[in-house]
Amino acid sequence: MVQVHRYPEGTRVVIRRGRLPMDPDTVGRAGIVLRHDDSVPDRYLVQLDGEPGARRFSEDELLLPGHELHATGSGS
Repeated sequence: MVQVHRYPEGTRVVIRRGRLPMDPDTVGRAGIVLRHDDSVPDRYLVQLDGEPGARRFSEDELLLPGHELHATGSGS
């Protein structure tokens, strides 16, 4: 079975608060999806703008730019 990811590699995303605890300084930051984490479903490796390394985020922590105002289910 082929898994289709909501955010393909190379997609620009904005970080939002999801269901898991996270560093509050990352909320609202933008970055690019580098790859999908095949070992954990719905996990993405994202390089945030201005950072040399990448961080892991769950799918519910990512939004397309411009959709921040329309996001629901912020988890807070």
